[in-house]
Amino acid sequence: KLCNEVNNTNTLLRMNSITEELADETAETCNLSIANDEDEEFETNEPVPGEQNAFLKQNRAVSRLKMVVIFMLFMAAVLISLLTYYFNHRAEQSNFEDEFDNNARKIADTFKHNMEMKFLAADTLAVLYTSRYGKDSPSTFPNVTMLDFEEQTKSLLKLAHARAMIYGPLIHEKSSWEAYAEENAHRVGRTNEDSQDMREVKQGMYKMDWNLEKEWEMREVDFIDEKPERAYYLPVWQIAPTKPNKKGIMFNQLSERARMVAIDNMINEKVATLTEILYHDICFHPHADHHNDPSAVMFHPVFDDFNKSNVVGAISTLFSWKHNLMNVLPENAGEIDVVLESSAGQEYSFSVTGSVAKFTGVGDLHQKEFDHMAVVGECGILEAAGDSATTGHHRHRQLNLFDPEELGTLKIQKNAVSEPDFVSESIRYTYRIYPTKRFQNIYITSKPAIYALIVALVFLFTSAVFISYDCLVERRQKMVAKSAKQSSDIVHSLFPSVVRDRLYKNSVQDMPSSKDEHTEKKTKSQSGNNARGRLRNFVQSSRYKSSEDDPEYGLAASEDTKPIADLFPDTTIMFADIAGFTKWCSSRQPSEVFTLLETLYKAYDAEARKRGVFKVETIGDCYVAVVGLPDPKKAHAGILSKFALRCVTLMDEISKDLEPLLGPGTADLKIRIGLHSGPVTAGVLRGEKARFQLFGDTMNTASRMESTGLPSRIHVSEDTAALLRLEGRGCWIEPREDTVFAKGKGEMKTYWMKKNPPKARYPIPECPSSTGDSERNFI
Repeated sequence: KLCNEVNNTNTLLRMNSITEELADETAETCNLSIANDEDEEFETNEPVPGEQNAFLKQNRAVSRLKMVVIFMLFMAAVLISLLTYYFNHRAEQSNFEDEFDNNARKIADTFKHNMEMKFLAADTLAVLYTSRYGKDSPSTFPNVTMLDFEEQTKSLLKLAHARAMIYGPLIHEKSSWEAYAEENAHRVGRTNEDSQDMREVKQGMYKMDWNLEKEWEMREVDFIDEKPERAYYLPVWQIAPTKPNKKGIMFNQLSERARMVAIDNMINEKVATLTEILYHDICFHPHADHHNDPSAVMFHPVFDDFNKSNVVGAISTLFSWKHNLMNVLPENAGEIDVVLESSAGQEYSFSVTGSVAKFTGVGDLHQKEFDHMAVVGECGILEAAGDSATTGHHRHRQLNLFDPEELGTLKIQKNAVSEPDFVSESIRYTYRIYPTKRFQNIYITSKPAIYALIVALVFLFTSAVFISYDCLVERRQKMVAKSAKQSSDIVHSLFPSVVRDRLYKNSVQDMPSSKDEHTEKKTKSQSGNNARGRLRNFVQSSRYKSSEDDPEYGLAASEDTKPIADLFPDTTIMFADIAGFTKWCSSRQPSEVFTLLETLYKAYDAEARKRGVFKVETIGDCYVAVVGLPDPKKAHAGILSKFALRCVTLMDEISKDLEPLLGPGTADLKIRIGLHSGPVTAGVLRGEKARFQLFGDTMNTASRMESTGLPSRIHVSEDTAALLRLEGRGCWIEPREDTVFAKGKGEMKTYWMKKNPPKARYPIPECPSSTGDSERNFI
């Protein structure tokens, strides 16, 4: 039996070898039959195994999963591209709206500020007339003329950004005032040297009438044989600038309809008023470009007393609306449209580009696509007191000129503080602020589309790589499966099932166990990993020790790691600060600032080494020094006082020497010093950038002495003064006349160190008298 089994085994091995040879020799023949029809089953001794059906099902499942993955990649590419575009575009849109809101805020605030400046400038001039020519003055209204009117209004014109400022008296008796005007014409700038075409003052008041033949020209018309429209007149009497506008003197401002409405409202309401937009305005400057520059006039009443009972005149401020919009935005801010509309139905458009404002035309010329982003504000007749509010709605945010609120809010709350207000009967203005396409293009770009395209291309590239890799893997698997199927079919065709199964079984038993190999590799890997892990843990534990394991990185845990600190009971501390240093260095280059500090502190350090003074630290322009530590010294107050006196001298010398190099104002810098004596805790704060530091009330009091002192003076506390007396240097100090309030200390009696104290002789009971030898007044 044994021999038979051996023979059978040898036979199987030989059959296996023969099978492999036959498989190689008959592969070509079998391939021909397989190539004819891959789906046709080979004629074998047994049916197709169940594993093949499972493989086919699994293959179909993988194919379906592959299609799902490809579809998901495609959908992910589309979705993420759309989301990338959406969020980037939304961020740009939000940035665009925020920047427009910020710029609209600046325009509204500047518009408000400029209108307030016009009001305040006119109010200032009106108050000046009332104070000089009121009821108690020798000259009474309306026959008053302010001397140096042009000089006194020069600054007001700049403040109000006005083209002209005019004083006009309210005249009820025409003839008597014209006589006064003729007599005082020279006081308002009218002389015999005026041009021939200029109307003389003695001809009386006049009005302007349109020249129908020439559209833009007006002609002067007398009031002779004509019934006036009002029982009073408001002529131009004093005007600034005078030289280009002196032709306007004696012009009755009530003769023009737009001015007449504003003047009537001013007289009736006793408040400042605005005219409607004067696009074709009367301008007395012959070379002025006023036809393309919408303007307005603000009339401010002048009263005969400060009770504001009677209006006796008016201050007229002529200004261009575009000046309210200039110098608002930075140069790269883009273009913004502003539409100005009056309650009289006038509409004028302006363009604000950077610091330049330009009138663009009559009517509402803004780009209609930005209607939903309008920011609205109002201005009108100005009242001396009161409060006001306007309410915005869903998209049109509305601003009150004198109470601007946050742009983007839907409601503007009332301001409880008294401020100018509007009266409904007078001319009111509404301004609307819109962005433009040029402004939008700065913030809305093609970047979102580019980013979305890049994301889509990345996904497409990834999908293409995945599909290519899958195709290569599938092709390789098909080749391997085809070869395996051919070998299996050959084996099936050559051997019975019993022999074939035993061959397979032996083949499997003879193969090395992959599980054992994997276990061995895993063991080696874990061994290596454990070694590396132990090293990593060791490094981490040494780098991040806790305060319990290593007290050096935490709280002190043993006697060997106690803090390096001690109490020094007898010390004197000096704080020295440069007065005016902050203002001085704000206009200097960093190199110039450090040149001064290095030169000064180098001299201080040399003097400190010479006198045995310990320099603690420098904090900005503050120099901190102490005597009495780390080495105790008996006369610590006197030593530091001498050092402080020398510091004052060095500061004066060095600042004067450096003035040619560092520029004017350097010699004006002075040192301010404070001294205080007492115990202090000193030690080394360990850790990163460890340094020696002082702590305690003595440090705080010395700092208070410095901060409450004066430039070029040494401020001494009571404790330091007592020590100086004990050292025989009481004649060095003098009491400060007032007491000093120090934070945390209350009222303190302090002393000044004399600038040139006499030389002390230790011990000295009393200071020498003032009649003593003058040589003793030097150290």
